[in-house]
Amino acid sequence: MIHADGTTCSADGGKQLLDHRRDFAVQPKSPRQSRGEVVRTGACSDESRVQPLYGQSRPRAMSTFRVGYPRPRQDEPRRPGPPTPRTFVGATGTRRLGAARNFDGNHPQPAERLPRQLDVHIAPVPVDLAGDTVPKILPVWNGRPCGDMLSDNAYEDDGYRYHDAFHLAYLAVLGWSPVMRALLRRKRKAVSRIDQVEDGGRAIAIEEAISVVVFEAASRSNYFKAARHIDPATTDICRRLTSHLEVFVCTAREWERAILDGYAAWRILREQGSGAILCDLDTRSISARPLTSRELKAHTDVCAAIARRSATAPRRS
Repeated sequence: MIHADGTTCSADGGKQLLDHRRDFAVQPKSPRQSRGEVVRTGACSDESRVQPLYGQSRPRAMSTFRVGYPRPRQDEPRRPGPPTPRTFVGATGTRRLGAARNFDGNHPQPAERLPRQLDVHIAPVPVDLAGDTVPKILPVWNGRPCGDMLSDNAYEDDGYRYHDAFHLAYLAVLGWSPVMRALLRRKRKAVSRIDQVEDGGRAIAIEEAISVVVFEAASRSNYFKAARHIDPATTDICRRLTSHLEVFVCTAREWERAILDGYAAWRILREQGSGAILCDLDTRSISARPLTSRELKAHTDVCAAIARRSATAPRRS
């Protein structure tokens, strides 16, 4: 028998071919194959057609492949994702905080509200004006002393005389500092209850205690020089001591940020010996910069004025 393609076969072979085609034509349609389970078999056997795998064992001569997105190879570089935004606020790079705290925004006397921006100059007091050889510093704001001459009050030079940086950080980040409110003469005397509780001597003592407690913890951690976080127990103490004050609404993360930024500014003051601390209560930031020669001379003039007043003041017997 001669076929259309020019090939020939015997009668028996032609009968087998017709039977094979007839069986293939009347074979029931197989169930729909699931994606990823397509099977290919060799082309030289009777099982050359595609067969689904439904409860059947796979022949040895079969190879399978799945339809879908291939997994990336281990040696292929992964496509980078979107860049993570980073904010560098204050002296350390930390996560962004919420809106600024403004505890005296509704106070009836604007003159008793905290300034929203500060530029405090901190520099050593000349030895001939300090009265002794103990190193002392004096904070100055707007050409006026912002506190007393401070020393370390310790046997060793540990730099605690620059600890006003901690209070300024509490002021900038937390919007709270009874110590700085008293030094800036911004106590809320118009409301006697707030003046006694929030701005009184007990609140001032609590803030000073927090400064000492955190300083002791920092001295055991290289003063948080390479720290991104601090021990949660430290922030827990700060929050427990102030649980009855207006600052109780501040979170542990806010306290952590205030402490780390304050110590970053403190380290600059200790290394340089002087500097200007810039506080912005609206952006909750604090930073430090060197003092200019003119600012250093103005600071010395303020120290000299204090020395003259103390020399002419009558002494108590």
